[in-house]
Amino acid sequence: MNIRLFVVLFVSLFGFGHLFAQEQDFDRSVCWEIRKPGVTVPSYVFGSIHQMDTSKIHFPIDTLCSLIDRCQSVCFEVVTQDSTAQMNELMNKLFLSETEKNIVNSLEKEQLERLYQIIDSSKYFLLYFKPILNTVNPTVLCFLMEAEKQLSTSKLVTKATFQPETHFLNYAKSKDYSIHQLETFQQQTDFILQPDLKFDEAMEELKATITDYNKPDTIDIFQKYIDQDLSLLEREAFSDSSVVKRNYIMADGIDLLVSKSPVFVMVGAAHLPYENGVLHLLVEKGYVVKPYFIEFSK
Repeated sequence: MNIRLFVVLFVSLFGFGHLFAQEQDFDRSVCWEIRKPGVTVPSYVFGSIHQMDTSKIHFPIDTLCSLIDRCQSVCFEVVTQDSTAQMNELMNKLFLSETEKNIVNSLEKEQLERLYQIIDSSKYFLLYFKPILNTVNPTVLCFLMEAEKQLSTSKLVTKATFQPETHFLNYAKSKDYSIHQLETFQQQTDFILQPDLKFDEAMEELKATITDYNKPDTIDIFQKYIDQDLSLLEREAFSDSSVVKRNYIMADGIDLLVSKSPVFVMVGAAHLPYENGVLHLLVEKGYVVKPYFIEFSK
């Protein structure tokens, strides 16, 4: 598989690994106007799902472009670059160093057969990993299996080809607007891939993911998203400390940018709501936060 293609594919999927939420704390909206008292020009925070099927979901591209034009400045979780250093950094975390321990020889026969069945049924990206399964980091495979399941079980996804962040980044570049990021590439990959997690601990997570893979999900996160309902999973699912830590980093970064000039901010939708979410953290910093309603035409 082409390395550049793989990096783009992997980074575009980051949002799925952390679409965790609690019960609704804010009005139903995925777009928010934020402003500090005394500041006349608002900024905007938009909650994104990082990969979607626009043949099923009618995404409000023109509306968001008009908000970007108002601000003439955009900010994303991270701005990826097609650089050798960045690709090498990611590849070092995706794959195991030379070791006797790997996924193939660490699973019982029945578990391995089940894993191959899951991979063979893949409609998106798991098939890429079948020939190199004994080199893949177990944490990476867990992440990709969860993303594959979310995509393949939704009625609103036939082919996930639209990446909002990539589209609006290119739009901002075409307009020569200012472009910012809230995290470094290394921070984001470390939060998601947990490079310090021991191999045996990662394998236990993988075994649980294989066992639970066919359990039916009661929530279609894509349907909830177009309904602008941010409670994408049950309350108890929002317990990942790395998500909370990322929320604090994002809120601090947004505050720093907005204090200088208006900015259109796009982050994963699950980072927005609840007491440890970005919106509430901005309220604690003195911001007036209110929904800016947009329409996903049906």
